[in-house]
Amino acid sequence: MKSCTSHWDELRQAIDQRGLSGLIAGSGEKVCEAIARQLEGIVEPGDFDPLMSANWAIMSAALQCGGLYLMGEDENGNQYCPLCEAAQHGHPGTVAEWITGCCDAQLEHARELGLVPKVPLVS
Repeated sequence: MKSCTSHWDELRQAIDQRGLSGLIAGSGEKVCEAIARQLEGIVEPGDFDPLMSANWAIMSAALQCGGLYLMGEDENGNQYCPLCEAAQHGHPGTVAEWITGCCDAQLEHARELGLVPKVPLVS
C-alpha cells in the first residue's frame, strides 16, 4: 500500500499547516533507523515523524475498512493508495476526514512530547 502523489501531497500540506514540517525526517534512511529503534523498544522524541505517523494511521484505518487486498497490487502492478480506495468504495468524506483527523492527532502528540507549544498558534 502506498499513497498516490496527490494524497501524499495533501497529507504533507496538512502536516505543514499544523506547523509540524520541521519534525519530518529528512530522508527515508532516517525513517528506517527510527522504525528500527522503535521495534527494539527504544523511543526517542527526536524520532517522532508526524508525516510517517499520519501515513501509518491512514494505512491502518484503510486495512480495517477495506481488508488485506490493499496490501497487494492492482491489475497494472501498482500498489493501492489507501485514500483512493476509500473514496472509490463509497466512503464519502473519508479522505478529508482521515487527513484532518490523523494530522490533528499528530499535532496533539507533538504537543504531549513537548516538541511544539501546547497553545495553538494563531495564523
